[in-house]
Parts: sequence; structure tokens; C-alpha cells
Amino acid sequence: MKTPILALAASLLATPALALAATTSLHGIQEGNRATMALNALESQGYVNFSHFRADGQNFAANVKKGGKLLHVLVAPTTGTISVQS
Repeated sequence: MKTPILALAASLLATPALALAATTSLHGIQEGNRATMALNALESQGYVNFSHFRADGQNFAANVKKGGKLLHVLVAPTTGTISVQS
């Protein structure tokens, strides 16, 4: 069963790593909104079962599944660009 993206984002914002939800970040976008944008990009491009989702500089890193394969990706939240890491 797929976790609704907003519920996942809300649970991630409650963690210490993303506790900066109220602070303004890159391009004036709040950190929590950037996390939600990154999660939405993952979901819209077919990535599922997100884990270890965390801020990584201006991007977000996560372990995800796509096509039955476990991948480590970086997401640029402002562009929606997803890069698979080796």
C-alpha cells in the first residue's frame, strides 16, 4: 500500500533532520515546502517506498524503489530533477 505523500511529508517534518520547517531557505521557499516538492517529484516520476529521506545540501537524498530495483537518488526540489546515484 502506498503512503499518501502529504502524510509522509508531515511525518518527515516531525523528525529532527527536517525540524527547520519554519525557516526560509533557498529562493525564499520554506524548508518544509522544499521537502514536499522533492517528495512530490519522486512520486510523480514513479519512485515508491521512500526511505532515509533527508536534506543533502540544497537537494534531498533518499533510498527509493523503481521497477523493483532499490536506488539511491538526489532530488532538486525546485526543478524536480532526480539523479540516480551509483
